[in-house]
Amino acid sequence: MKKKTDKESKAARAYFDLAENALQKDKMEEAMVLVEKTIQLLKPALENDKNHALFVSAVLLLSQIRYCLGKKLGEIPDYLGQARYIAEKLGDKRSLAIIGLHLGRLYYLGAKISDAASTLSLWLEAVEELGDKDIQLRAAEFHGIFYYIQGMHIEAAEYFDMAIQNEKKMGKQPDQPAYPGILQFFSNMHRSTQSRHWGVGIQLAMGQTGEAL
Repeated sequence: MKKKTDKESKAARAYFDLAENALQKDKMEEAMVLVEKTIQLLKPALENDKNHALFVSAVLLLSQIRYCLGKKLGEIPDYLGQARYIAEKLGDKRSLAIIGLHLGRLYYLGAKISDAASTLSLWLEAVEELGDKDIQLRAAEFHGIFYYIQGMHIEAAEYFDMAIQNEKKMGKQPDQPAYPGILQFFSNMHRSTQSRHWGVGIQLAMGQTGEAL
């Protein structure tokens, strides 16, 4: 039994590494399939504590990929719930905060605006308390969503722009799959306000020139 579990653990790690490699090559669909295989291998092997951290990482990666692709989001809350239980067991406050932010984003996408606002508020505060610069940068998009759903569009735009700049610093380009979520919020703000400001924001984010939308 132990040998089988060890074999599954090694295979799961191999699939996860392949998923990250696929992401580096902007192969989002391939990465999604590989990280799904990672999770399926790990689920029956979670009695081994050594698999816990990888499971949490895999769930968060799958959540982000499916969000960017806009696919199969209905399964994500259950996965995040399992990851949250494990992160609590590990005392992993950093992952707990990211899981909370992902849940808040899903509430927004599911039109549960009140739940989204309260969840994002709670975990954005937790991010600030952690004092971790990396996670604070990663939280920029979630700050943007939080302000956006409250109608605070100027503040939201500032955070979405910050999120895009962070992605660029990591070597990603605006036409790559990591951007659709952020750009969609820019687009929504433009349509709701009919302001040139938001059209210019979209074009700058996309690296375009010319007249605003």
